[in-house]
Amino acid sequence: MDITYGAAQFKAHCLQIIEQVAKTGQEVRISKRGKSLVRVLPDLVSEPKESYGFMKGSAQIRDDLFRTGEIWDADHD
Repeated sequence: MDITYGAAQFKAHCLQIIEQVAKTGQEVRISKRGKSLVRVLPDLVSEPKESYGFMKGSAQIRDDLFRTGEIWDADHD
């Protein structure tokens, strides 16, 4: 469903229209004399996370990483 506002209507209610777009995520078109000129879109892109350390604290080591659980003798033939 396309929502379109005339430029004068948008000018009179721009803050409410911007809040509507942010809340619903639905784009709105602004027209002048029946011709669509611009679109107002929600900002869906969040700030990028740092690439180093962004997963810190998200994993747990529960055992010895180098232990296989098998007993073996390297010198045994």
